[in-house]
Amino acid sequence: MNEQVQSTINQTLLSFLETVAQAKDLLVSELPEVIQQLLQWKFFESLIHFSIGVIGLICFVAWLTYWIKFIKERWGQMDSDDAIFFVFFVVGCGSLPWFLLFIKVFTNWEWLQILIAPKLYLLEYAASLVK
Repeated sequence: MNEQVQSTINQTLLSFLETVAQAKDLLVSELPEVIQQLLQWKFFESLIHFSIGVIGLICFVAWLTYWIKFIKERWGQMDSDDAIFFVFFVVGCGSLPWFLLFIKVFTNWEWLQILIAPKLYLLEYAASLVK
């Protein structure tokens, strides 16, 4: 009976080790493609966010230019202090979304890091997963 249990344990252990070896081989063969797809995904995700931020900044500059032109046309006879106050009021009321887009642009440079130094990005990404 003892020999039969020992034989069963040995067969199970051998089967487990073979499965682990097959899983390792599969992982090693698929890992480069998985890493490439991860880099592509992160690159385009970051680039889309960056592009949205740049478009937002362009819209903000156009919006601000419109208001400055509007003030010059409508209130040319205003005191310069009143005009400046009005510009700051208009910009202050509508600038929070624009400010957030500005922050999004200047804090999202992952796409450039992936383009220039993909290995460094992978190391930083792996370190962020461990944290």
